[in-house]
Amino acid sequence: MIPTFVLARQVTKFLNKWVVKSESAGYSSFVNDAIKQVYEAIVAMDMDLTETFKMFDKDGDGTVDIKEAKQVLEKFNLGLSSSQIDRLLGQLFATSVVAADSVRLSVQEFLGHFTTVYSATNNADLPRWCLDTLGQIGRLIIKTKAPGAGDGESGDATKMSQVFQEIDTSGDGILQLDEFVAGIEKLPGLDKLIVDGERLSHEKLVDISKVLDVTQDGTLNYLEFQQAFQLKGQGTADLENSLVEDLTTLLFRYRVHIRTGCQFLDEVDSCKVLSEDFENVLRGVNSALHSNEQGISESQIKHLSSALTVEDMQPVLL
Repeated sequence: MIPTFVLARQVTKFLNKWVVKSESAGYSSFVNDAIKQVYEAIVAMDMDLTETFKMFDKDGDGTVDIKEAKQVLEKFNLGLSSSQIDRLLGQLFATSVVAADSVRLSVQEFLGHFTTVYSATNNADLPRWCLDTLGQIGRLIIKTKAPGAGDGESGDATKMSQVFQEIDTSGDGILQLDEFVAGIEKLPGLDKLIVDGERLSHEKLVDISKVLDVTQDGTLNYLEFQQAFQLKGQGTADLENSLVEDLTTLLFRYRVHIRTGCQFLDEVDSCKVLSEDFENVLRGVNSALHSNEQGISESQIKHLSSALTVEDMQPVLL
């Protein structure tokens, strides 16, 4: 029998032959917005490790099933259609295992899928030396021996959780910045890391801890810690594509109508249209859809318009 995660990736690869995609840098920023919204909202709660796990693992069995995940996602106004949420969950659980007639992921691995996408976009603004150092430290963590941690994404997620708990010497589920620095300095091989041609210093590690403190409260919660060392996984592109598959297909299907509407509003033939006019064109497309077609949510219209705007308060390129 073919493993569930292998079959899911084979099906995804096959179906991607007919998926409409956009390579626009502006459009890519829209693609990640839903996951970022969930991630940043949870980070802002500044929960300790136990609270973070309980938020997703309602029955306390150490895993998350699709029902538990959907209950959490529905707490946030993501601006996603029901079919998009179902497809998002399907992609999140593509590497899951089937146990007791239920599809499940470990809590650590489930959270890892969110932090993978967030890291790919948010970490882009960090200094190069900082990104390189985080990558090297992340690989050291993955190399550590952790009881019960297997190979692959699930094993890596378990190691990340166990290292967090070992560093948390106070046992309160939150890392003080000095706890973080002291714990990382104990990792085997850290003394051999090179940053900008020099060995990683205590001062540089302190600087990194301050950069990672997203909530700026002098502590690191579990998601801040995990996001810092998250290595981009193989399934990230599939996850991003699953969020906007409906939207890209709809835009392609009605591309002539959208272009005609924009050209009508472009009275000076500038090949541009005001953002608010572009949004109204998309709303017009929504109103003309058949009853069985999924439209574009107001939130998606706003995000898409913002992502494609060439300058602040300036027109969207046609």
